[in-house]
Amino acid sequence: LLPKEVDQLLVAGRHYSATPEAQKMSREIPPCMAMGQAVGVAAALAIQNGTLVRDVSALDIQQGMRRHGADPGDVPSSNATLDVDAVVGA
Repeated sequence: LLPKEVDQLLVAGRHYSATPEAQKMSREIPPCMAMGQAVGVAAALAIQNGTLVRDVSALDIQQGMRRHGADPGDVPSSNATLDVDAVVGA
């Protein structure tokens, strides 16, 4: 969401990073919506605090998203499952 060499610019949309296999299985709209909201919260916090958007903490963005009823994706949902074999490569 933060370009490497440009300050005060945030980007969001369908250009997220994923392997081709993961992209084929992804549901693109929810992550894109979350990215857009994260960008908006980050921009608002930067303005409120008089800082660069690059200096806004991820935790503050996540908390701001939750205050607006969004799921920033940092905590697994209560119905999430973990395929341990896939994680450990068994």
